[in-house]
Amino acid sequence: MTSVPEPLLPGSMIGLLGGGQLAQMLVLAGHAMGFRFIVLDPAPNCPAALAGATQITAAYDDFKALAELADACDVVSYEFENVNADAVAWLEERVDLPQGSQLLRISQNRLREKTFLQKLSVPVAPFQKIITEKDVTVAFEELGDLMLKTVTGGFVVLGAA
Repeated sequence: MTSVPEPLLPGSMIGLLGGGQLAQMLVLAGHAMGFRFIVLDPAPNCPAALAGATQITAAYDDFKALAELADACDVVSYEFENVNADAVAWLEERVDLPQGSQLLRISQNRLREKTFLQKLSVPVAPFQKIITEKDVTVAFEELGDLMLKTVTGGFVVLGAA
C-alpha cells in the first residue's frame, strides 16, 4: 500500500530549479497562499527572484549550491525540462522532489518521450525517427508536411507554407 504524502502547509519553503517566467508565476501564486520560495538559477535577478523568491545564483549542476537548496527546502521542483537530470537525481536523494529524475530524463529527449507516451496509450502526433536525408523523404511521403525537431533543442518546419 502506497502512503499518501502529507500536504504542504503554508509557511513551507519550496525550492525551484530554474527561475524563469513559469517560476515567477508560481512564486506570485504561492506567496498569496503563504508559501515561501528559494530558486536556484544561473541568471542574476531571474524573474522568480524579482517576484520575491530568495535566489541562489549558480549553475544547475553546482553541487554545493544544490546542497544549499536541499537544506533550505521542504520540497523541490524544477521549472522546465532543461535542468541537469544528474543534479535532480542527486537532489531527490536529499529532499522531497515529487517529479523525480526518471520522468525528467524521458522528457529531455523527444523520441524517448513520444515512445514512452505511446507505450502508455497516450495519443501523440504521428512521428518518425529521422537519421538520414532519405528518412525525411519517406516521412514526407507518409505524413505530408513535416515539423522536423531535433531530439533535444529547437525545430525546423519543412514543406509547403
